[in-house]
Amino acid sequence: MSLMAPFFIGMALAEERKVDALAAGLLSVAAFMTVTPYSVGEAYAVGANWLGGANIISGIIIGLVVAEMFTFIVHRNWVIKLPDSVPTSVSRSFSALIPGFIILSVMGIIAWALNTWGTNFHQIIMDTISTPLASLGSVGRLGLCDLCSTALVLRYSWRAGADRTGQRHYDALGAGKYRDLSAIWFRRSGAGSR
Repeated sequence: MSLMAPFFIGMALAEERKVDALAAGLLSVAAFMTVTPYSVGEAYAVGANWLGGANIISGIIIGLVVAEMFTFIVHRNWVIKLPDSVPTSVSRSFSALIPGFIILSVMGIIAWALNTWGTNFHQIIMDTISTPLASLGSVGRLGLCDLCSTALVLRYSWRAGADRTGQRHYDALGAGKYRDLSAIWFRRSGAGSR
């Protein structure tokens, strides 16, 4: 589950930025595996706890960061340019070599530094983001406060641009394009053809 998140998020963000989406998605998975610890006790292996759904937030963060790094590098033209006579598929793979080297080197340095301090990227994300978010969903002493804070965060993150379609509908409603909210409901749910 957490291997799919960096691939699809990196790919979608790269498409949005108009760069090679497949290369960005594959580099996101490679970067995810680069920062993943390869030791379980004394054995040299990848722990299943780092590849499951509990670690999906790490995958999301890595997918976003790698796609942005890839876009930055490609827009600076730090790529290998081949002549036009070379087939497109070969040219695309060569143009991703330098960005891939830079991105995986940065991720390797991060993994090495965190390993030196006795931790890893996934554990830091689990401790600082995933575990507190998971506790928000449990009913406990502060159930109502958790519910209100979650509702506020969601409301203002959508208003800040997390969902551009919703913002476009909100702007169209403010401009008087819709007479009532039913047009937004039907269009968003797929129930209407309006």
